[in-house]
Amino acid sequence: MSASANHTNCSRCKKQHLLDPFLAWVHALPKCELTRFYANAVGELLLSVRDDVESGRRISYFTRLRLSMECYLKGVWVGLIASADEVVHDASGERPFFLIEKLQRRVFSEVLGQSVLPSFSFTTPNGTKFDATDLLNSSAHMTVSSILAAHYTTPQQFMQFHFQIDKLMVGHNNLLHDVADQLKKGKSRKQIIADLRSGTSQANSAP
Repeated sequence: MSASANHTNCSRCKKQHLLDPFLAWVHALPKCELTRFYANAVGELLLSVRDDVESGRRISYFTRLRLSMECYLKGVWVGLIASADEVVHDASGERPFFLIEKLQRRVFSEVLGQSVLPSFSFTTPNGTKFDATDLLNSSAHMTVSSILAAHYTTPQQFMQFHFQIDKLMVGHNNLLHDVADQLKKGKSRKQIIADLRSGTSQANSAP
């Protein structure tokens, strides 16, 4: 029997990911640890955006927004939705199962019982209004819109926006840590999702 016979092919890319020692280690990690890694990433990004505000680094600030949202969505996904095989494929560097827009819809629909991102927006100096998804896409790809908005927005507008972002990131950080805690205690995914939807989760925030 060959060395690869004990490993099944990935349903997505047909590769045998578990032949890679790193991916085999990822496969064995408890869901609570994976979720905690993402929670810590959101926490670090939160500190970074606060430092950007203190230092007047607006461009740097905007580049962190999509990363933070992706860490939040992936943290919920690995903790409460994804199978170990899906997590391993995602970690392999192959094209992921879900890009952010599809991942967002799945997380908000299956876990949070919602259909859209939390309501926040940003208005450029000429009055153009970005909704949450538009803003995340613009900042991720560093379009001229995000560059000019970061440069020309008044200090008052920027701080009003930052107040919403800070609150959102704190909520995401709290929720992911709470999910990790509940998983570590042995609570089922189904019960955690029910708690999140009913508002009885210990996370002191709205998603």
